[in-house]
Amino acid sequence: MKSKIINLNSNNIKIITRSLLIGKTIVIPTDTVYGIAADAKSFQGVENIFKIKKRPKRFPLILFTHSIAEAKKLAIFSPFEEYLASKYWPGPLTLILKKKGKKFYNGDKRLSKVGIRIPKNKDVIKILEYIQKPLATTSANIHGEINIKSLNQLGIIKSKDVAYAIEKKGKMSFKESTLVETKNNQINIIREGSLSKKLDSQLNILADKTSGDPNKIRSLVSELLQEGIVSTKTPEFLSLSRTPSTLVINSNLLDFNDFAIAPAAVSPLILYG
Repeated sequence: MKSKIINLNSNNIKIITRSLLIGKTIVIPTDTVYGIAADAKSFQGVENIFKIKKRPKRFPLILFTHSIAEAKKLAIFSPFEEYLASKYWPGPLTLILKKKGKKFYNGDKRLSKVGIRIPKNKDVIKILEYIQKPLATTSANIHGEINIKSLNQLGIIKSKDVAYAIEKKGKMSFKESTLVETKNNQINIIREGSLSKKLDSQLNILADKTSGDPNKIRSLVSELLQEGIVSTKTPEFLSLSRTPSTLVINSNLLDFNDFAIAPAAVSPLILYG
């Protein structure tokens, strides 16, 4: 087992990539927990993960990519989902998104959605950039058992289908990623994780900042326009209202001359927290 545990470098990244391409799996450190990963375009590799973990097929794997552009090749993003990705990736947020085609395998081709995230780990990003394919992945423990914090104590490394285990270099929270699905710009947290509290706080910040006061709204909108954090997505103006994830602002509250933007271009302002 010791011979399988390695530090990633420019030489062995080629060996690791070849292992993935022939259907083997690897154990990787992430910003959350240790994961087991396979080439998401390798049916055998993904099947090996289910076999090694004793994981039921009703629990599909998530995908790691190295950029939002790559993720968009695999799934369809709404403007709100793209905003969440740009704000929280790389990091411990897994977005449940509508699949785009069948360019990968994560356990069940019949499913219409897939979980995707960009991990905040330099070694994993290097592998993703080198292989130029998504990785299908899940936590590196036997299904139903707790996550192990020591690489040397991971029993799955003994499997003949695990080619290598990469030593960690960066910080790991040892808390799973927050699993999120959106609908109509509303967030549904499917699995609590290391980001959950921060996410809840961010989604409420706009309402807390403005309290519905037109002057505060005007000031905040001006700030957000300058920072490029404003999306303009619905067909007609609505009255001032708030959901857990959006603040919709009536155009009558704003003097658009202040923002060098025409009212016709804003229908209405949807401000993401």
